[in-house]
Amino acid sequence: MVALKTVPELTDGVIILRMMTIADAEAHLANEDDVTVRFFGGRSTIETSRAAIEEARLSWKSGGTWLNLGIWEAATGELVGYVDANLACPGYRPGVVANITYNVRPAVRGRGYVPRAVGLMLRHLSEQTSAKAAVIQFNPENHASARVAQKAGFRNLGERLHEDGTSMVVYGLPLRPLPNELSLSDVLLQDNNQTDPQKDDVMSLSVQNNLVPSLPYPELPGVIDRLVAGIKEELGGNLVGIYLVGSLATGDFDLDSDVDFMVVIKDELTEVTVQSLQAMHVRINGLGCYPAQHLEGSYISLEQLNQSEGVGIQPLWYLDNGSTTFERSNHDNQWHVRWILRERGITILGPGPGSLLPPIPVERLLAEVKATMRLIADLFIAELGQPIGFWNSRFGQSFAVLTYCRMLHTIETGAVHSKLAGVKWAVQTLDPEWAGFIQQAWEEREGVRHCVKRWQLADAGVLGKTLEFIRYAVLKMEKSNA
Repeated sequence: MVALKTVPELTDGVIILRMMTIADAEAHLANEDDVTVRFFGGRSTIETSRAAIEEARLSWKSGGTWLNLGIWEAATGELVGYVDANLACPGYRPGVVANITYNVRPAVRGRGYVPRAVGLMLRHLSEQTSAKAAVIQFNPENHASARVAQKAGFRNLGERLHEDGTSMVVYGLPLRPLPNELSLSDVLLQDNNQTDPQKDDVMSLSVQNNLVPSLPYPELPGVIDRLVAGIKEELGGNLVGIYLVGSLATGDFDLDSDVDFMVVIKDELTEVTVQSLQAMHVRINGLGCYPAQHLEGSYISLEQLNQSEGVGIQPLWYLDNGSTTFERSNHDNQWHVRWILRERGITILGPGPGSLLPPIPVERLLAEVKATMRLIADLFIAELGQPIGFWNSRFGQSFAVLTYCRMLHTIETGAVHSKLAGVKWAVQTLDPEWAGFIQQAWEEREGVRHCVKRWQLADAGVLGKTLEFIRYAVLKMEKSNA
């Protein structure tokens, strides 16, 4: 496992580590001084401070690879610095090596807070992640960091050339028992493992077979090839097939789309296999490109795939969009996902999905869609007038409108179509008064990949109009039952 979605609070009685909030931005910025700027480069602003805190929060929430915690002085309750661990630091083995960085305000330097903070972070890494080693890298002139590393039990591994061309001293510490003493080669990403999927000399199999589009993300086929190779290596004879679903299958994949996949297996995954698959997903996420960091999918056994009574109930091993941590979820164990898999799924490896499961009964598909329409209506109403949640965010508001268009389209056709197809159908078919509002929701969707709109409250007037549209859609659905 890489990181917990539940943010920890760690303490040794002298300091407390916990996640910072936007309210801490000014104190966080005040902890910066000329020494910090010299060795980390670039002076921060209140805007960049807030952005960094929000990025850290999103990483914790999604089970990401950047684990950042503020350092509070237990005696005074003051925020005095931060410590973080990056499990996808450029140049180091992603998911295997955690790069530790830190800073405390000048007034508290020399009190031993940093070694304490590093020690607490190391304990979290060893207990809650799959990292095998931690490193601290710094400019050779940064003698204070050398003392911190030594006090925390790190050993000098040598020097490496940083991405910007400067030389960096690397101290390392194993987090798991190793057969030999930790060396620089154990932590660095070797050149033959740094292949950029955008620059491969050999055209990927996905491109050659016209299975995966190279637009709008040229690196997507290479990412899919790495995903397939990793899954094959980890699952071996337990693998049945690997399939693309979501917008790649239904059509209209664009800059804001997730990369949805489904893996069919013979037998349920063991805990050991789950851990090794998770480490593989961490390595792919560490490639740093959009497709690599927006994979979303589940692993389902043949038995589960052919059990109708477990649909919508039985959890699968699921990797959420942007996450590197598996969770148990029924997110993909739904009739509409099975319909997409069977009728539109792109076979990357294995038999055609039509040979793995029978046709989806249209009455099951429509019953699920109608139940979802009623459920979303309740959830949306519950968030009106409340602090930001999901449905009252700018992202959630537009998602609700587009999803209702898509669900009404499914009720009309008995098939699952893309979001854009649903929008076009709705504009042409529903009452004309909604055409402009639906188009506005589609335009609001643009840029959701940046995650900013997810944490911005939607305009109250727009939310009110959305509730009207939801009630209109639900009424239209109920009339279709008559």
